[in-house]
Amino acid sequence: MVKKLIKYDFLSYMRKLLPMELILLGVALLTRFVLVFEDTSSAIYNIVFTSSMIAYVITLIVCLIAAFASVISRFYKNMFTGEGYLSFTLPIKSTQHLDSKLISGVCVIFITVLNAILSFMIVMLGEPIIEIFKAMNFLGIKAVEAWGAHFWFYMLEILLYVVLSTTSTILLFYACTCVGQLAKKNRVLMSFLTYFVVYFVTQIIETIFIAIVSVTGIYEDVAEWFVGNMLVNFHVVSWLVIIGTLISAAVCYLVCAHIMDRKVNLE
Repeated sequence: MVKKLIKYDFLSYMRKLLPMELILLGVALLTRFVLVFEDTSSAIYNIVFTSSMIAYVITLIVCLIAAFASVISRFYKNMFTGEGYLSFTLPIKSTQHLDSKLISGVCVIFITVLNAILSFMIVMLGEPIIEIFKAMNFLGIKAVEAWGAHFWFYMLEILLYVVLSTTSTILLFYACTCVGQLAKKNRVLMSFLTYFVVYFVTQIIETIFIAIVSVTGIYEDVAEWFVGNMLVNFHVVSWLVIIGTLISAAVCYLVCAHIMDRKVNLE
C-alpha cells in the first residue's frame, strides 16, 4: 500500500512540477544557444545574454522553491483538508501515510536538484564544463593523495548528512504543519508561527551554547584537539553532526506520528 501511495504522490508532483522542470531545461538551452554567438563587444549580444542569464537564474530559483513548497503543500492538503477524510479511511496506519509523503518528498527534492545541476551543465556545455571537470578531477586526486582512504569516507559522510539534513528539514515543516492544524482557525498561519517559534528557540539555544563555549575557553581546547589529529577527528565531528541531525529528524517524526494518529482535526 505504501508503494501505491508513493506512486500516487509522484504522479501528483509530476503534474505540478514537470512543466517547470522542462521550462528550466528549455531556458538553459536558450542560454547556451546565446553563448554560441558570444561577442562581448556587441551591445545587443550583451543585452540578450544578460536577459537570458537572468531568466535562467530566476527559473532555477523558482523551480527549487516550487519543489519544496509542493512537498509541504501536498502533505497539508492530503492529510488535513477535505482530502484527509479519504486518506484516513484507507486501511493503513498513519505512519505509513507519513512514510510515503516523506519518501516521495525527499526524492522530489533530489530530482529537482539533479535537474538543476543538469541545466547548469547545459549552460556550461563545451570548454567551460570540460575545465570544470578537469578542476574537479585535479582536486579529487590531490585530496586522495593527502587524505588517502579518509577522503572516500568523508564523501560518504557528507552524502549521508545531505540526505538526513533534507529529511530532517522536511520533517520539521511536516511537524509544524501537524501542530498548526490543531488550531480551529488560521491553520496555515499557525503552522508558520510554529516554525518561527521553533527557529527562534533554536537560535537562542545555539547563541547561549556559543557564548558558554567562548566564555569558558572550551573552544580553544576543542580547536587544539581537532587540529591534533584532523583526519580522524573530522570523522568524529561529522558523526556527531549526523547523529544530531538524526535525533532532530526522529523527534519531528514522532511529533507527526503522534498528532496524525491521535489528534487529527479535519473540521
